Amino acid sequence: RELLEQYKFDADGIPFIKGSALLGLQGDPKWEPALEELVQALDTSLALPKRPLDKPFLMPLEHVYNISGRGTVVTGKVVGGVVKPGDKLVVYGYREPQETVCTAVETFRKLMDEAQAGDSVGV
Repeated sequence: RELLEQYKFDADGIPFIKGSALLGLQGDPKWEPALEELVQALDTSLALPKRPLDKPFLMPLEHVYNISGRGTVVTGKVVGGVVKPGDKLVVYGYREPQETVCTAVETFRKLMDEAQAGDSVGV
């Protein structure tokens, strides 16, 4: 707590949970309650960040893949707005801007109805 206070954190407002995630997940009855306490602390202590959904869609590209039978898939983290299949998109880069259409939104091999700010996706 002293270290947190030294860096101007509210140490009294930060939950401390003693436990072993490994042993708790392995079923050790001594540590299972600590996992439940941790989940509860995360649910009550952390506020979700405000996502700028009202902004235009913006996603810096991390990777570009050419997938046979599918076409070009780009991946990245959405930093603003929302994208859905069927949305018109403009890709900006070294060359002239290129217009395209989103045919699918996927995250971790799961098709999504949409992606919004904060999501890491393939489009």
